[in-house]
Amino acid sequence: MNLSVTDLDSISDTIKAFNPSRLQLAREAAGLESKALAAMVGTTASAISQLEHGDTRPRIETLLRLSFALGVPTRFFAAPAPVPLPFDTCHFRRLRGAPKGEQRAVVARGRLVHEVLEYLSEIVQFPADGVTPVQRPAVTIEEAEELAQNVRDAWKLGRGPIPDMVGLLEVHGVIPVEVAGHSDKLDAFSAWVGSWPMVFLSIDKGSGSRRRFDAAHELAHLIAHRGCPPGDAELENVANRFASAFLLPAEPFIAECPQRLFWPALRALKLRWGVSLQAIVRRARDLGIFSEATYRRAHVQIGQFGWRQVEPDEPPMEHPSLIRTAVEQIRMHGRSVDNIAADLPLGERLFREVVWPASQSA
Repeated sequence: MNLSVTDLDSISDTIKAFNPSRLQLAREAAGLESKALAAMVGTTASAISQLEHGDTRPRIETLLRLSFALGVPTRFFAAPAPVPLPFDTCHFRRLRGAPKGEQRAVVARGRLVHEVLEYLSEIVQFPADGVTPVQRPAVTIEEAEELAQNVRDAWKLGRGPIPDMVGLLEVHGVIPVEVAGHSDKLDAFSAWVGSWPMVFLSIDKGSGSRRRFDAAHELAHLIAHRGCPPGDAELENVANRFASAFLLPAEPFIAECPQRLFWPALRALKLRWGVSLQAIVRRARDLGIFSEATYRRAHVQIGQFGWRQVEPDEPPMEHPSLIRTAVEQIRMHGRSVDNIAADLPLGERLFREVVWPASQSA
């Protein structure tokens, strides 16, 4: 590779300002362990570790190889440290058994999204935070039911179906984003990233009803469990109950739900409310409409019908649009994606992956 004097000067400046945390961020976002990255770069895992701990700085050749292997411009490594997003502030679902590398990858991608968000918010006005005004603790099932109705009232939602759960989050200042890399052992997660309430949704799960429930579940954590240690089974149950009550308010649900296990009527409820059949039968049990025996029989039949993995009558997948719309607004005023990416240290490829994940296109 032939480098101009200007290129060499720029790379030299990057090496002088090399930020070890940026290398770790890029590696984790790529889903790579140190050993795998070392093999791609032609060095050792120990050498990568030394770079990430700030014990050494890369040589020109090493920096160029890191840039190529991780798909980021060299200047990425000289940018300020990313916003902290420690695991102990992230409310993961189904965390137990999820590979550590997978957890690190999705959190790292969340930090990259935050960098894009901070840049865009300097140019485009985002909706005001509607979460903080309705925050209150909820650590019991009864409190979850009450909180769900209070939030509906505060947001003037009435007691009918919510047409777009992901869009509702965006209207009230939550930033839902899609990130790749979730396996079956890791679902959506939420966190306050800086001053932004954010919900991270998997693009690798194809159920529209599941996404709606995930979004409502994570809203519960943002509203009721800020500062609480994540991973607590009781808090997860509370968030599930909030999501169920938020999507299926008790009064209309009791009026509409059949008193016996009748699948055509339950499927009609799913079409109307956009909630999975499994969540509907659970709600019917929780509200005393179905007995425990009926609830167990329903789950047996769900398994027999093959609905545990793929249910019928799925609602359309709801996609976040806030960040993408902000980029489009900037583009309409004459700035291309190349221009926007140039303002960020991510580079065009990574910027596109953040703004337009695999489920969408530019």
